[in-house]
Amino acid sequence: MLEGILTTHDGKRWTDFPSIPDEKPVWDWLRSLEERFLVDAPYKFHTTRTANQFKERKGQMDLFLQRPAAEESHTFWYKHVLVVGEQKKSYDTSRFKAVFLQLTRYVRSVFADQPTRRFAHSFSLCDSKMELWVFDRSGAYSSGTFDIHDEPDKLARALVGYATMDDDLMGLDTFVERQDGHRYVTLVDASDKETRLRLDKAMVRQKAIVCRGTTCYETQDSHVAKFSWASDKRKLEVEQLRRAEAMGVEGVARVVAHRRITTIAEMREGLQFPAAHRFRGEDVQFGDPPTNTTSSKRKSSSDHTSGDASGSKRRRPAAESVHTW
Repeated sequence: MLEGILTTHDGKRWTDFPSIPDEKPVWDWLRSLEERFLVDAPYKFHTTRTANQFKERKGQMDLFLQRPAAEESHTFWYKHVLVVGEQKKSYDTSRFKAVFLQLTRYVRSVFADQPTRRFAHSFSLCDSKMELWVFDRSGAYSSGTFDIHDEPDKLARALVGYATMDDDLMGLDTFVERQDGHRYVTLVDASDKETRLRLDKAMVRQKAIVCRGTTCYETQDSHVAKFSWASDKRKLEVEQLRRAEAMGVEGVARVVAHRRITTIAEMREGLQFPAAHRFRGEDVQFGDPPTNTTSSKRKSSSDHTSGDASGSKRRRPAAESVHTW
């Protein structure tokens, strides 16, 4: 796949990349690469032509990848979106924040409908300038901007990576088992024995990106399973609840079982963050009116160093766990 895509670069530029990179010609170019070299890839490029094609909320997305539907449909769900893309005709550094915020809106919708997802990939393509992003519960980081003509291998690796990543590299919740139409999670109880719970209806879920990502499900045995990212600056909730139980405190939930899943440090292991970009206090001007939504190391597909674009000073989630009571 990778070698095949690179054959369409003549050493100086991508031979079929449109001279005027409007949305339609760029879409046709990407689809041509996909049809010629990524035909066996499990994930495919999609686009929307109106703001009403997503089932849950409004928003016209330029580019995104997901599994192809069994039957062709013009309706999409954020719960199926795997990678988010934003494409612009021109590259203007003064519009960086506008492009970034547009990506953020889409990623927020992805996290809202995939609340146990660990991280999400996205990218922007403005003229021939590309930037690869990864969003997790602690913020966003990127490859930095590169020119796809000057560094064709990065584009080729990104396309192949996005189209072929496994669930772990894609950031999906590999800790939830799917079987016979039901979802299960395996935890460890107070006796250090594994217990398998069936998750039923979702009760609570957060819709922000940088947050604890708290998501609660009813379970088959009338318990509540809570998935949540915890700050590394605070004691774990499970420890505090068990202490309260040991001290005989009434009116506090009792932990039945618990499991630590991963940490931000583990997902970002091996990455270097030279400097954070802080957005607070900045103004943003949208050159194109955005369509608003209604909802309030992992390596990317190309090797890169990272520029952290998250700027809040509040405590950030550091570890994800699930427990039930």
